[in-house]
Amino acid sequence: MKFEMLLARKYIFSQKRHTLLTICSIVIAVTLMALLFTGYSTLQSCMREAAYAQAPYHMRFTDITAEQALKLSRLPEVESYKKASMPDKTIRLDIMLKPKSIGDIHTYVEDVANRELGMDYSKLEKWREGHLDVNYDLVERDLIDDNGRKDRVQLYCIFFVFVIMIALTLRLIIDTAFEISSKEREQQFGVLQSVGATPKQIVGIMTMEGIMLSVVGIPIGLAVGTAVAYIAFRKIAASGIADVFYFGDKADEVLKFNANPIMLAMAAVVSIAWVLFSAYGTGMRVIKKSPVEAISARDNNVKKVRRHTLMGMIFGWTGKLTSRNARRQPKRYIITILSLTLSLSLFAGVGSTIEAVTNFEEAIFAADADSDMYISTEYSIFDKTGYRPIVEKLEKSKYFSHIYIDHGINAFTKNKARMAITYVNEDSYNRAFFGKPPISYDELKNSGGYILVTDDEVYSGLDSIELTFNSLNMAEKYIEEYNQKVKEDPESYLFDKGSLYMDFIHKASEDGTLKRDASNVFKIVKTCPVPVNENSYMYSDQDQNDYYAGNLIATIDQYEETENTMFGNFDYGISIECDLAHPRYHMPAIEFINANKDMQLSFDFFYEVHNIRTITSAFSIASNFITVLIALVAIVNMINIISTGIINRQSELASMECVGMTKWQLYKMAVIEGLQYTIFGAAGAIVLCILMIFATEQFLIAVQIMTPEGVGSLIKISTPTIRILGATGFTLLVSIAAAIVPLKRMQKTSLIDRIRSVE
Repeated sequence: MKFEMLLARKYIFSQKRHTLLTICSIVIAVTLMALLFTGYSTLQSCMREAAYAQAPYHMRFTDITAEQALKLSRLPEVESYKKASMPDKTIRLDIMLKPKSIGDIHTYVEDVANRELGMDYSKLEKWREGHLDVNYDLVERDLIDDNGRKDRVQLYCIFFVFVIMIALTLRLIIDTAFEISSKEREQQFGVLQSVGATPKQIVGIMTMEGIMLSVVGIPIGLAVGTAVAYIAFRKIAASGIADVFYFGDKADEVLKFNANPIMLAMAAVVSIAWVLFSAYGTGMRVIKKSPVEAISARDNNVKKVRRHTLMGMIFGWTGKLTSRNARRQPKRYIITILSLTLSLSLFAGVGSTIEAVTNFEEAIFAADADSDMYISTEYSIFDKTGYRPIVEKLEKSKYFSHIYIDHGINAFTKNKARMAITYVNEDSYNRAFFGKPPISYDELKNSGGYILVTDDEVYSGLDSIELTFNSLNMAEKYIEEYNQKVKEDPESYLFDKGSLYMDFIHKASEDGTLKRDASNVFKIVKTCPVPVNENSYMYSDQDQNDYYAGNLIATIDQYEETENTMFGNFDYGISIECDLAHPRYHMPAIEFINANKDMQLSFDFFYEVHNIRTITSAFSIASNFITVLIALVAIVNMINIISTGIINRQSELASMECVGMTKWQLYKMAVIEGLQYTIFGAAGAIVLCILMIFATEQFLIAVQIMTPEGVGSLIKISTPTIRILGATGFTLLVSIAAAIVPLKRMQKTSLIDRIRSVE
């Protein structure tokens, strides 16, 4: 072993440039591993702290006696407990259980209640509702029961599959560094074998080199990786992720960085494993050649030289020389192109995917809601136009760019087909037709008629249609009863229109005072098909086609002025939705709504979309750190390959200068050499991204999430292409620098010294 260690050490110190670049590759790759493992442990820690912040116990018993509390606190599975006396003389007991102490939490609770508290199984479910709360999330995070341990193992498996995939990619890149090292010493290895060195010793030299480089690179990589993970953690925490999960006020308690030593040790083991595999694999490839082949630096096969190459056709004889040099080491050349392709694909693909996921999630929300906020209103169910003062308040606030008013009534045709009657304001009217209404809102209002929206040919071409509907006229006694209830408890009745609606209908139906059925002939001024959003690539449920035969649309002005009396004196209410005039008005708008007792925020879609963007932003931050590190490994290896190739050819380059090649032609050849890597890497990345986009879209179409017409709208091909071209420009500059810098240094040495130089 001393022999192998001595030769490995001698080469490491004699080739400082190559050694430094290889260590840099290892450091960056280990940094990525440390980032992944530390990120995983931090995520697990934050999820555990979030579960604890939500309920700081595994089990909470309430309304129990002191004797029952004593029995529960003495259970062998209990690690700690907190006991509190309540004003009604009962006890509240919070219990923390020991890890891995129980099998199934549900079975355990039943056994404890039966054995310690004497609870009959038949009464157990009812007793649990009022006396026991189990924090199942915390039980799972703390690995208390079998289910939590099983879920943790599954999560570990998924994580390690991901890590192994990254490690295989990194091994492909790191492998290049050792391949360069072996090629530089191929003749030396041949000489060693010819004087008695065994193949095992040759492999041992390469393996020992990997160990020595790992001893330096892995500790540095772990330290840098931990620092990078902390920076990524702080950026993710600053993105507002705690507010999304309602822990904004407890962010310091929940969001804690966790550099777990065990996880860092696992990162080190994975890292040293792939370095040793690369070193050992390179050694095994070296010994496949006979000593004669290694010493002569050629094999016994005669290879046909291609006369025409792409680079030669573009750049002439200098491009042809560059191509031939690349084909000297085809495996190294292909690995470099693959590493660049993967790096550029990840860089462009992750950013494009995050953007697409955000748009995709927003599109799903848009399928359910076309506005920022749903607002419920407070006014009497016997006041048919009671919403008008509320709408005026919303308009005067200046917080909203659009206010959508919809009032829908169910009706039936003579043949019992369901038809909707909808009254809308101008904003809602334009939205219903996606900005392209068949006639203007004013024209519809002045006509005093309706637009019939239907895909059923039976109703096309009609000038009018007779419909029956509910005309609910409540007796005076119910109006008085309602007003009295509102006076006694306004908060319970003003906003709860749904239950009141059904309650009064039931009462009026029983005593026979409810008049339900009415009919009317509705004037139709225009018939049109169900509108389709041409800009949407999402499948949407066309309920109007399946559930309704059609929809009669008229203006809300028409309803307010004349037709509200057609439907009786009793009404469920109206739908009001709003779009914010600017994102900065979100919180002021909420404060405005909360300050007015006649309105409530029913649903905040703007906040939900903001949450989606915050979550995807957090994922984007994490993924960007990963892709940048992978790109750095690829770039360092490309620098290593190009610069080493130039230095190893200094003798033949000097010979070419002797026969007339100018310094500028040398530089041109160096630039073309860097260009061929970046061109083919970029082309491969673009093709790979296009294939992934196509596969993703076909999958979404197959599961009926995306329409076939939406192909090309999820991620436009130009999106990753622009990112790839931008990254390629940077890569090209690096490759040119990697070639020109050693050339400039070589120019300082005389031609004679370069010709007779021996690496």
